Amino acid sequence: MKLIAPFRLERCMLVSSYQFIWLVSYLNSFTWLTPVEDPQRRSKNTVAVMNKIIQTAPPLAGNAMGLTKGDFWVAEWQDPGGPPGPPRYIAPLHIHHKDDEAWYVLEGSLCVQSGDAIVEAHAGAGVFVPKGTPHTYWNPSQQKTRYLLIMTAKIYSLIRDIHEMTDRSPARLKALFEKYDSELLG
Repeated sequence: MKLIAPFRLERCMLVSSYQFIWLVSYLNSFTWLTPVEDPQRRSKNTVAVMNKIIQTAPPLAGNAMGLTKGDFWVAEWQDPGGPPGPPRYIAPLHIHHKDDEAWYVLEGSLCVQSGDAIVEAHAGAGVFVPKGTPHTYWNPSQQKTRYLLIMTAKIYSLIRDIHEMTDRSPARLKALFEKYDSELLG
């Protein structure tokens, strides 16, 4: 099945809930959790069904899943919202030269600037930003927003390294973004 966006705005694509659910179903067809054959290694989230070991996946909330050498990662993150006024960017304006990125809003709303276009996505909506497009995003409301961020392993590594930095000087951030074929613009 080919994903076709119902609406395209410049270089930013809105993805319907159905298409995103199909994508998640497709991704779920891959086994992320391997069966645990050794009874001593089974956790409380493990049950036996028809001689097969079934593990219950833990909630994704606040975490990410993917393979270090894999093609993509999925993370569920949230923003608590804030006072009215100018946008409080979750990420500054930046560009990934070789990697696509997408968001799917679970609760609340999220604004994504992709190039010159600004898209406000509410719960159930998704936004796709293709590689080579300057972008940023923020929670436009005073209410909490929860969202999935679908990214490549390279983008996930960049985000992880940013959060581990103790020196976030402009020069260090610039060097880190360049390491991951990205560029900090704002």
